[in-house]
Amino acid sequence: KNVRYYYRKFLTLCRKHGLEPESEMVTTEMMRTIAVESWGDEESVDELTNLYRDVRYGSQKDEEPERKTAKALFKKLKSLAESKKTA
Repeated sequence: KNVRYYYRKFLTLCRKHGLEPESEMVTTEMMRTIAVESWGDEESVDELTNLYRDVRYGSQKDEEPERKTAKALFKKLKSLAESKKTA
């Protein structure tokens, strides 16, 4: 699974936890702001968003190290979202 896969899962996770902007136009910056405000882990959200952008727009390859990083960041954010949900 590639970096884009984990970023899409991150966006789905946001929606699952009710973190959607009111408008239908969703940008990565809007989702970043909403996730940081809700979950508080600015560093992980930024790292995943930046990794996605770098891979998506070609300044970085989508290879095993990047995929492992994306997966780990997604798992961390998912765990954080779940803990906030039960708190």
